[in-house]
Amino acid sequence: MIQVKLFQSGNSRLIEEEINQFLQENANSIKVVDIKYTTYVPSERLSCAWTAMVIYETL
Repeated sequence: MIQVKLFQSGNSRLIEEEINQFLQENANSIKVVDIKYTTYVPSERLSCAWTAMVIYETL
């Protein structure tokens, strides 16, 4: 079954670490289909924020 996991952070390094941790913890039970990243600027601050969506299939 195809599923998604969403991540959000104000720091590109932190979101990368979160995604890598998720992938490592689930390495034996998922197959990654795609990973999509985007940035945006929240209206309440000037720095950008990161979001990512990991699309995966459960094994």
